[in-house]
Amino acid sequence: MFSLHETTRIWICRAAFVALCLVTTGMVAAWCLAVHLPHYRHGHEEAIYRRLGWHATLHAASTPRPALLLYEGLELSDPASRQLLVRAPFVEVQNAGNAASVTLAYPATINGLRLDALLHSAEQLLQAERHAGPIALRASSLTLHLDGVDRTLNDVEGSCEWGGDQHQIRASFRVASAGEAVPSVAQPVVVEVSLQPKLDSQGECVVKVVTGSAPLPCDLIASWWPAAKRLGPGSTFSGSITGTRTDGRWKLELSGTIDQIDLVSLIAPFPHTLSGTGQLTLDRATVEDGRLVSATGKLIAGPGTISRSLVDAAQNNLQLGIARRTLLSRGNRIAYQQLNLAFDVDATGLSLRGEIPEADGALLVDAQHVVVRQAAVDRLPVVNLLRTLVPQTTVQVPATRETAPLTAFLPVPPVMAPPGSEAPLPGARKIRIGPQ
Repeated sequence: MFSLHETTRIWICRAAFVALCLVTTGMVAAWCLAVHLPHYRHGHEEAIYRRLGWHATLHAASTPRPALLLYEGLELSDPASRQLLVRAPFVEVQNAGNAASVTLAYPATINGLRLDALLHSAEQLLQAERHAGPIALRASSLTLHLDGVDRTLNDVEGSCEWGGDQHQIRASFRVASAGEAVPSVAQPVVVEVSLQPKLDSQGECVVKVVTGSAPLPCDLIASWWPAAKRLGPGSTFSGSITGTRTDGRWKLELSGTIDQIDLVSLIAPFPHTLSGTGQLTLDRATVEDGRLVSATGKLIAGPGTISRSLVDAAQNNLQLGIARRTLLSRGNRIAYQQLNLAFDVDATGLSLRGEIPEADGALLVDAQHVVVRQAAVDRLPVVNLLRTLVPQTTVQVPATRETAPLTAFLPVPPVMAPPGSEAPLPGARKIRIGPQ
């Protein structure tokens, strides 16, 4: 049997010790040191920026076990303004082959006023990673920071998949109610972003939002549609919204119900009074490039008050029928019990129909009488609605698409008349005519 010299055996044992113990221990120690160096952390920050398009800041990045990344203190911000968009205490990224799973073990915070940045990042991700594997997202809860209020989203799940003709991101969540003690069993809100790529353009982007059995607070869409703030802080939406962008132009189609509308906040920019809580049901509504194209639905509100100035403007411009006792009433505010009307508006005009069951053709009633009836004509120009809301003839201009850019650019006067210069309210008084 072949035998080694004792010195040779000693050197072999020393070499094995160095190779198998000292070298591997040194490599592990070097790796542990490297992952704590700024260069390693900056590398992950740069990778996040390349994939999402957001500036990333990390407190620490580590690999607790093979194929698992752990990010601590992750902050994502707008690369241009450095406005904070997302803050996550811990993020786990598990890689399995070509697929990845992202888990937010602790509640993360999202800037709810910049949800438009989320949509832009989602579209950029779909365009750039055309050959990547699927990505899954899970979070027990997220907090949306909004203007003056925070919203908590529970049971958040998302996925991102790339196909041959269509790429899609899908997310679902439940909006927690104030003081909710147990998890909600309501159907989740579903948001889908799909992109059909084209070689010669950005492609067609479709965004779909479908609410579940629980309504969606309207303030969640204020970053896309600032006018939603005027619906009131308690307003909610139930239904579906589909937005399609083709060649840089957006088209929105809506159907559903907007509930808990604050009429005081809604009419605040105009010199009238209308109070109460309303419910708007949209059978269909189409918006193109921010302009309403057509809408059909129903508005129910009350009880509340309405100013005589608004009633009189509606009579003159919308040709609504005003009850005689309303004209004889004193004061500028009239109490009403119910407002119930159906509407149909498009480029051909506006149609209003009274829908109060107890009085045919009535659209506004008080406790005992009809206050306002529908117009005798079937359809009126849409500009008549503008004249009703803006009674000052001195500030009115032709309502055309050509004049819209000019009114947005020029120093136009406010709608409200200066204090002390208001025109007297129209009224009626009883007179007695004696026999001749």
